[in-house]
Amino acid sequence: MNKKEFTGYPSIDKPWLKYYTEAAINSKIPDCSIYEYLLKCNEEHLDDTAIIYFDRTLNFKELFQLIEQAASAFISVGVKPGETVSVLSLSTPETIACIYALNKIGALISMEPITQTNQLLERSLLETKTNIVVVLDLFFQKYAETLTKLPLKKVIVLNTLAPQIDFTHLPNEKYCSFDVFCASASSFSSQIHEGKGSDPAVIVQTSGTTAIPKKVLLTNQNVNSVALQYGVANFNFIRGETFLEIVPPHLSVGFTLQMHTPLCLGLCSIIGLNSGPQKVVEMFVRFNPNNFMAGIAHVKAIASSPISQKMDLSKLRNYGIGGENIPENEREEIDDFLKRCGAHVKLMTGYGMTELSSSVIAEQPNAQNPKSIGIPLSHVTAKIVDLDSGDEVTYGKTGELLISSPSVMLGYMNNEAETKRTIELGADGTRWLHTGDIGYIDEKGFIFIVGRLKRIFQTFDIESNMIFKMYPDYIEGEIDSCPIVNRAAVIALEDEKLINKAVAFVELKEDAEDPIEAIKQHVLSRLEPYNRPVDYVLIDELPLLQNGKVDYRLLSRKYVELHDVK
Repeated sequence: MNKKEFTGYPSIDKPWLKYYTEAAINSKIPDCSIYEYLLKCNEEHLDDTAIIYFDRTLNFKELFQLIEQAASAFISVGVKPGETVSVLSLSTPETIACIYALNKIGALISMEPITQTNQLLERSLLETKTNIVVVLDLFFQKYAETLTKLPLKKVIVLNTLAPQIDFTHLPNEKYCSFDVFCASASSFSSQIHEGKGSDPAVIVQTSGTTAIPKKVLLTNQNVNSVALQYGVANFNFIRGETFLEIVPPHLSVGFTLQMHTPLCLGLCSIIGLNSGPQKVVEMFVRFNPNNFMAGIAHVKAIASSPISQKMDLSKLRNYGIGGENIPENEREEIDDFLKRCGAHVKLMTGYGMTELSSSVIAEQPNAQNPKSIGIPLSHVTAKIVDLDSGDEVTYGKTGELLISSPSVMLGYMNNEAETKRTIELGADGTRWLHTGDIGYIDEKGFIFIVGRLKRIFQTFDIESNMIFKMYPDYIEGEIDSCPIVNRAAVIALEDEKLINKAVAFVELKEDAEDPIEAIKQHVLSRLEPYNRPVDYVLIDELPLLQNGKVDYRLLSRKYVELHDVK
């Protein structure tokens, strides 16, 4: 990096670039589809192992053959460039093949959350004008009501392992298995749709802080830029080594960082269907991967599990987390575990958002500060702005974190107003994304988060055995829509297992025979299980701060005092 005059403003000085090579800084973001980038990265390494799925192994040649079969099948049922096809699935070889096949032929992929209600799924399929759905057999019965109700052209059912659906009992011929779907198109062939980096590639959802989930539209460039930047960073990935993939692809981090990036880097992706902490511990011990990136709950479970204490982690190359800041004492405990097991690396943290396609800030082996979230990736620029004026502040001063990156989303689908509120256009045309997080940048380029403008918490869903983000403002919106409710305020408290749970304080608009039960029934079809409050407290009037906002801290203290919780 060439030396230049120090201005005191991070977005101009970019002090984090000193951690990167000139080759990394000058690397070019590919202007092609995500399928084409995957092909370019691996066309000379077709015999390398791409995926391990239970006892099944696929090399890149077999993966591309599976993608071709799926692409031909989608063409045979009339899928055209720009048409939306929705996917309801965990990561399996067939899921991955369908995703790249749809991208290859120029279709837009809508990754549907596997925890949403039938009501939300129906609304989503109608909004995206979906005619074809790809669904994993595990979720077929859960969403059968919506899939049967809507006039869909085709529903392709993927098998988890062995076939579980008896298609002879289904109402019509629109349902078929993946194998039958591909076999029926044997006479068709697909050609690569010459996609551009700026073309929309995938829709992923974020619940946001409103009652309506927002659809985030990501381009080919958005997704490819993350893969390229991780490849040129200092993680020292080596082709052929393993990556344990546990995050489902309907999440942007699952789609971009855990599915697309490892495959483009020539890593062998070990796919785990169950992302519950204990199951992840078992997979981690069984496969002893070279690279692992997950949530705090996962690394804590691995560090404390009796079955992992005698592991040889000398070949562990990267061990990272994202989602929330980790307390310093817990980080030290995890680092102690890694050291005891012979690892030559320490825990690394990362930061990202759905609107940023995935991670854009990360600690790296040559750039670590235990209290920070890391440094921006090589093509990412960060700045802190004053909360009142919006002007950039200098090093060490606190404000809102804004990000400029090739991975900044195209926008929210059908929501131009929210897109304009989230993405600010600079005087030079630079697109800056408001993260809603409060922090500062030091003179070495490390970024520190000290709070949130929006309240977001991680929680664990027992039904799906997965970790999700919980949005209290979103929950409040659904409770407020109940006819008997005047206003609700939702707080998040940790239970005895240190898992965040929602507690709702409710002002009633009118008396009801059993108001709490009425509210529970109202939100049953509106909120995912992990977003439903575990307790409701009726209150005459919600406490307010001088600025008119709800005093959530006072509510938390009241609840703790009433229930004697820690």
